[in-house]
Amino acid sequence: MPIRLVKQRTPLAVSLANFFASVAAYSMLYNVPLYFSAVRLNSSADAGLHLLPHSIVLSIGSLFAGWMMRRTGKLYSLTLVSASFGIVASVSVSLWNFNTSEFHLWLDLIPHGFGISSMITSTLIAMIANVAKDDIAVATGVTYLFRTTGQVLGVSLSGALLQAILTKQLRKRITGPEAFEIIERIRQSTTIIPGLPTPLRVAAVTSYADALRAVFICQAAFGVLAFVCCIPIQENPLPATMEEQERLYQDRQNGQNRNSQNESSTP
Repeated sequence: MPIRLVKQRTPLAVSLANFFASVAAYSMLYNVPLYFSAVRLNSSADAGLHLLPHSIVLSIGSLFAGWMMRRTGKLYSLTLVSASFGIVASVSVSLWNFNTSEFHLWLDLIPHGFGISSMITSTLIAMIANVAKDDIAVATGVTYLFRTTGQVLGVSLSGALLQAILTKQLRKRITGPEAFEIIERIRQSTTIIPGLPTPLRVAAVTSYADALRAVFICQAAFGVLAFVCCIPIQENPLPATMEEQERLYQDRQNGQNRNSQNESSTP
């Protein structure tokens, strides 16, 4: 990775924005199904099904960002609005409780998928538009480096935080001679929770709810960091399509040829 590249304003801002956004995105993808299986006690299939709207809008958000940039030639406002969508969704998810309606449980994830995919697309184009032609391939690789690093840390950090808070809450609520074994079983698998006696089931569900709420709040904080990192991105003219680039190249070549002919014909 060329250090000179990430020392520049826009490449650095894009790289950090992609990193923080990826941390938030993969924390969401990893922990939302856990919420439905451990807190709502839904089946694994139902927990995964709640991510379906999120998955659909991932593609729609990316296509929308490409269409908007192609139509307007601008990306700065689009990037900031897209990043704010991720924050709104993370805050909404952190407010989930036992009284939250099914409407919110299904739809609160949609702004996150739409916003993150749109932001990832627009920041990639911002990176390409702000580096020299010879650096485009390397700059794209740097973007994916920060993005994939954020994905790994999003899962690992959120998992570590979840287990730390979950263990603390379970030890506070479950006591007795077999408390250690019960706590370990609850931590290792959510499938045993529905079969526990009522007091233990309530303790497990409440502990998971508290731990996941803390994770979602931290996830929203990473979304805010991604938004802040988008602010320094510079608005440069966007690259044209391949056909337009070819026409521009041919026009320049024809202009140079005409100038050469004029110079040669001048006595």
